[in-house]
Order: sequence, then structure tokens, then C-alpha cells
Amino acid sequence: MISEIRQVVFDRQALETAVLAADKEDGGRLFECDSLRIDIEKEPEIGLAIEARRAASNVPERIEMSAVQVAAVMIRHCRREGIPLPKASKKSLELLGANLCLRVTLNDDAKPAGVPWSPGSPDRRIRKRP
Repeated sequence: MISEIRQVVFDRQALETAVLAADKEDGGRLFECDSLRIDIEKEPEIGLAIEARRAASNVPERIEMSAVQVAAVMIRHCRREGIPLPKASKKSLELLGANLCLRVTLNDDAKPAGVPWSPGSPDRRIRKRP
């Protein structure tokens, strides 16, 4: 089996941009906050802890995002920015130093539906017109 592995690395600024854009698209109001702190949580699984402060309130708002939610935000950002991610690939999150990484793995046995992959397939041969 042949595998292709790609890593899309989000530094803190890119992660904040992705979170704010997704939140705004979903009707959230994080973009209106005066200060925003995003911490990457490592245990029990990778996730985000977001602390948002508004000038009108002394109490910070705390939002937690699971690994699935974070991955969805990162995938949406990649699509928005035109970074290609194969639909048939396996996606997972990893820490890479202080950065968060979307790991994309595509195996040769992960065939998109309806697309023949073998070079000798009848659908791939050049056909002469009568």
C-alpha cells in the first residue's frame, strides 16, 4: 500500500483567524471581543480553550472546542483559502511544537466513489470513435 501524508500547520495567528471566521459565519460574536486568548489543550484529547473578554463585562466568557470541532474549523479555513484537502483522506490533529497540525493521510485504497483508479480500466482507455 502507498500512502501520502500531508501536514497543514496552523500557528497561533492562523488558528485564531480560522476560529474567528468560523464563529462569525455561524452567527457568533467572538469577533466583537476586546481580548481573545486561545489555548491548545492536550489532555485527554487535543482541543481548544477560548477565553473572550468584552469591555462591558469583567467576567470572561469561556468556550471549549473538541478535537472534532477544531478539525472542522481548520478544514473550513483550508477550503476558504483554497488549500486542497482530498475528501477521501483521513484527517487527524497533532501538535507540532506550539502549533496545531491538520494531518491528512491518503492511501491508494481510498478510492472516491465512481472514479476508477486502475490505468487499465475500460473507463480510462482512449476510445476511437467509429
